Amino acid sequence: MMLLILTACAAQKGEKKDIDFIITNRVLTDSVIHFKVVNNSAVAYILPIMIFPEHEKINPIVPAGERSLFFVHTTIYNENDDLMQWYCYDCFPHHNTEEDRQLERLDNLWKERKKDLKLTDLVVLKPKETKIFEIIFRSEIEVTDNSIFRINGINSSDKYYVRLSYSGENTEYPASITPKLEELAEQLGFKIYKKGIVSNKVLLLALKPSSPKS
Repeated sequence: MMLLILTACAAQKGEKKDIDFIITNRVLTDSVIHFKVVNNSAVAYILPIMIFPEHEKINPIVPAGERSLFFVHTTIYNENDDLMQWYCYDCFPHHNTEEDRQLERLDNLWKERKKDLKLTDLVVLKPKETKIFEIIFRSEIEVTDNSIFRINGINSSDKYYVRLSYSGENTEYPASITPKLEELAEQLGFKIYKKGIVSNKVLLLALKPSSPKS
């Protein structure tokens, strides 16, 4: 059994944040989440967040530091505001050629993304600017044919809520990435945003228990 912990960064009540995430639509299982990224400050920021096809498959296999730095996480809460964990049962079996091939493809895709980092890959916000993004929410994330992450402990009679979170603070930036990020920020006179962000909480509709894939 393998546990994927998706961390959420808690914000102090009453504190105005420089950057906000705001979910703007009703969220269903296997649907698109529309969210605003709002720059409340007078500072121009670059957020090293990358939103791209297959990001949800790559997210669980990258190192924790890179996951915190580059990815927006979908976090699910119950009615008591307890964070629901994502589990993967019997993930990434050894000596499975097809599994290895699928993981290698995702790993190579991620390496290419990092190697050829561009401003268009990142979230860039001028002072007081708002941009709208989309991210897919899935109740099951099929990384490979054999490795599927599911939300643990879902009860169909209970209510659940979704937030988006970014764990950017207290994150060690990879040495291979930092110079490129600093170069991109300097080109435009932007600052790199290095704080955590947590969105508003939205009711998650039609979330049902998942049974392991046979």
